[in-house]
Amino acid sequence: MAGATLFLPFLPMLPTQILLNNILYDISEVPIPLDKVDTIIIRPRGNPLKSHANPVLTLEPLFIQRANARPRPARPLI
Repeated sequence: MAGATLFLPFLPMLPTQILLNNILYDISEVPIPLDKVDTIIIRPRGNPLKSHANPVLTLEPLFIQRANARPRPARPLI
């Protein structure tokens, strides 16, 4: 917001509005580091990418072929 004042002929927000906005956002973010995480979530589950590799490798050629296809001409609306 402060950088926008260099390019705009008006102030998008007053300095007090910017400070109030920042303090309200900061207050809303305080509980995040204080959150207690369950022990089930803390333990690693392994590599989830193995289950995604097969569909990606099989569907990727279809998407590449579709992306390289020539576009169809537009049909008239009437």
